[in-house]
Amino acid sequence: MDPLDVKVAGLSCRQVLGHLGDFLDGDLPAETLAAVQQHLAGCQTCERFGGRVATVVAALRGGSGAGGDVPADAHTRLLAHLAANRP
Repeated sequence: MDPLDVKVAGLSCRQVLGHLGDFLDGDLPAETLAAVQQHLAGCQTCERFGGRVATVVAALRGGSGAGGDVPADAHTRLLAHLAANRP
């Protein structure tokens, strides 16, 4: 069995990962948010991974302190790179 197919609180890890962006952005409907939170409370793998991702996202949103300007096309190039390398 693929580890991402493990179900906790009615959701598989794969489903939780699919909701991760909206979860971090606070954009999940209440019912889905509750299901994801229940899964995270019972799944150490997703909780650890989600916690690391949340830390990175928070650092990026708050600025890393590295300074310098971000090129105007960075967002577009990043999305293209992620799409091209999606498993």
